[in-house]
Amino acid sequence: MKDQFIEIKKNYLATFPQKSIDIKSAREINDGLQLHLLLHKLAGSSGGYGFDELSHYCQSALKLMEENKEDGMTYLDELLEQIVSLLEMQY
Repeated sequence: MKDQFIEIKKNYLATFPQKSIDIKSAREINDGLQLHLLLHKLAGSSGGYGFDELSHYCQSALKLMEENKEDGMTYLDELLEQIVSLLEMQY
């Protein structure tokens, strides 16, 4: 069973490069709906695989997006940079 989880986690990690690209792309074109969807999925799945810090940053970014305050957009960009950095550290 442990070997199965290791293989599943390895396959999950293989998706990180594309997740990073997708998040950066959604932010660059200012597609809030797509960004929200990507972060929502990543928040749940990363927590399930034991990437708690990544999940926490995604949840924080989602909360900030839901509050939709202009003054929080700089902080959102900082959170997104952290998320992308964490994704890129894994591959």
